[in-house]
Amino acid sequence: MRMPDLHGVFVPLLTPIFENGEIDHIGLFNLAKLFLSLPYVNGLLVLGTTGEYAFLDYEKKIKIIETVSQIPGNKKPVIINASANDQNEEKKIIRNAAQKKFSAVCLVLPAEIASDMEKAVYYIQTMHLSGFPFVLYWPPALAAKPSCRLLEKIINIPEFVGLKDSSRDMAEFTRICAGYSAEISIFQGVESLYLPSLAVGCTGIIGGGFNLYPRLAQCIKEAFDRHDLGSAICYQEELAALWERINEKKTFRSVCKQYWKTKGIIAGTSCLQGDNIKIQRSEYLFIDSITEKYLTNYSQQDLPRVCEEQDCSILVK
Repeated sequence: MRMPDLHGVFVPLLTPIFENGEIDHIGLFNLAKLFLSLPYVNGLLVLGTTGEYAFLDYEKKIKIIETVSQIPGNKKPVIINASANDQNEEKKIIRNAAQKKFSAVCLVLPAEIASDMEKAVYYIQTMHLSGFPFVLYWPPALAAKPSCRLLEKIINIPEFVGLKDSSRDMAEFTRICAGYSAEISIFQGVESLYLPSLAVGCTGIIGGGFNLYPRLAQCIKEAFDRHDLGSAICYQEELAALWERINEKKTFRSVCKQYWKTKGIIAGTSCLQGDNIKIQRSEYLFIDSITEKYLTNYSQQDLPRVCEEQDCSILVK
């Protein structure tokens, strides 16, 4: 397996945002530190689809990276999505992530390139990653799907260390795992497919719902590892049902942000992607009951107090 060895449950970090569009950096710091402190969370993905990267400009992304880099004493892998409006910005983000000693970066192929094999390979090869590890990140919005044919053409790039696949194509995902899981980390990006993905050899899971219930994914893996298929199926069914509930009408970011605000972890609850909704008390109580089971043993000790001021950015120089 190429280094860094990326595996297990990764939380795609939310980006707390104030109503005026500014980043809640204290809330971002608190969320990142909290998740990295959990024994059943193996790492973070920063600026992923959950983090609304497509709606953030270059300057905001650099400040977000700076804030996350300030988590003290972290030894768990943190992946930075380097996707930007053009390749020059992407290269700057990659250099910034390397300077701050993050574990790897993600690359998202532009839609017009992803569907053309030759262009996709050329795009990856010309990023000139200068020895820094990268994960090919395939978000659900891309119509084109990852394939063994593509991986065959880029597997000899030594910096290529992983794939995150949200395409829902289990047939091709199975072939990819069979052919490449011994060399690179392969993450499933669809929560409802975690158990069948474990069965075909995936390395881990990255899912937006793990901003509320990351322990549930570990429960599936533990049951699978001890060959308790009945329990694994029950946990997987619960995971799928929870995702459907919190993501009704594509509003899971708003649900998660509002929950963490009630806990005093963040202040900014605005969303740039998906509707901003107000969760009802009954829904809050339901989420609270879930987090009591699957978001345990976290501490708010030593976390900075959140700032309600919309220009509050004291963590960023």
